[in-house]
Amino acid sequence: MDASAKTGTTQSAFGTAGPEALESMAALGRDAFERTMRMTAEATVRACRGAAAASTAQLEAARALREKMGNGTSENASALSATSEAAIAGMETCMEKAIEFTRANADAGIEAVGRTLAAKTMDEWLTVQIDSATRMMNLGLAQASEFARIVTDTSTRCADPLKARVEDTVQAS
Repeated sequence: MDASAKTGTTQSAFGTAGPEALESMAALGRDAFERTMRMTAEATVRACRGAAAASTAQLEAARALREKMGNGTSENASALSATSEAAIAGMETCMEKAIEFTRANADAGIEAVGRTLAAKTMDEWLTVQIDSATRMMNLGLAQASEFARIVTDTSTRCADPLKARVEDTVQAS
């Protein structure tokens, strides 16, 4: 009778570890992944709230400028058209980035699974889990920052034509 039959442990790439130890390691990995995803989501929400606040301020400024612009001249229509074009371009950029980020996240997840399955020791497995969680968090934070930058840039580009038109109108008065 061998040692594993006597102790009820299993022989695997991790050496002799009981099922409870393997379950604990899996739980640790799952908890780390869930914590990372939660922290990334919270960072994204904070970044989007900041960008939304900046966008709201830009929108309010654009509304105030529009009221000052008065009734429709061709210059006013051109400014509104430029604002619409900037908004559409911003939405297109957001959609493109969302697709790019989805692909990057999927690739990172697939790589993490592959590295996890290739782990030969418990130390290597833990290192892979920590490294994967860190990489996913960094990726999520970078993506949240990029989205916030896009939203802020778009809102500024939307307000600039209106602002310039109002300034021209005020100077002409």
